[in-house]
Amino acid sequence: MTWKNYLRDNWSLLLTFFLVLATTSIIIWLDPSRRIHLSNLLYLLLILTLLFSFYLLFDFRKRKRFYRELKEQLEAGYILAPSETHKFEEKLYIHLLNFHKEQYERKIEQIHNEQKEWHEYMTSWVHEIKTPISVTKMMIETNQIPNSLEEEIEKIEHLVEQALYYNRTSDFSKDYFIQEIDVEQIIKEAIKENRRLFL
Repeated sequence: MTWKNYLRDNWSLLLTFFLVLATTSIIIWLDPSRRIHLSNLLYLLLILTLLFSFYLLFDFRKRKRFYRELKEQLEAGYILAPSETHKFEEKLYIHLLNFHKEQYERKIEQIHNEQKEWHEYMTSWVHEIKTPISVTKMMIETNQIPNSLEEEIEKIEHLVEQALYYNRTSDFSKDYFIQEIDVEQIIKEAIKENRRLFL
């Protein structure tokens, strides 16, 4: 934080202070019952301005230290814990940053778990699909094309469909249309498609 940024953030406080000074000076100067010498009035205004400048300097140093500590903690990967020395506004900043950090970490963990689950599934799927592919390849190499070849191709198709459905579950809303269906008809079709596997 720089002085320029600090003064820009506190322009309303500065304006209020100078308005109060100006109003007080005018009231004192125009009061007919109490005449004050101009030099005394200027001396009073100088003292008040110096006191206000000391306050600004103290507040600026405190805020600068807070922002520096906050920046260092963020770069290190964790956030300051609110303490009694922090102002209410600073505590709000800390709570807000902690909240967003926790949400970010939860999201990262969720993505990590999804990737791990997908990786485990794909490893298992590759091992499963290698068997029917190897059997089919062996049949072609030996020039033997028995009825079981169709069964092996169906296994491959089934595993590919399975992988596609698994992939779609991550985005359910875009890939499925919810409607009423005839369950009996669906069951009959499923049995018909998988009759060789059942046999």
